[in-house]
Amino acid sequence: MPRLSPSLIGWLFFLASSVGFIISSYRSGDMAALAGSVLFFAGCILFLIPVRIHTGTGDLK
Repeated sequence: MPRLSPSLIGWLFFLASSVGFIISSYRSGDMAALAGSVLFFAGCILFLIPVRIHTGTGDLK
């Protein structure tokens, strides 16, 4: 199993928290918070895609 860098672990925590906010805002019916949470999740994914492509391992270097 490859060793994960602290930066990558941090981004995974950001992804996990955005999923929590998506679930919470969906359950409460707050569409503005839901939209913001989905955009934040998408932004995290878009940031991590080039990192994965450039390193080939998923580690931030």
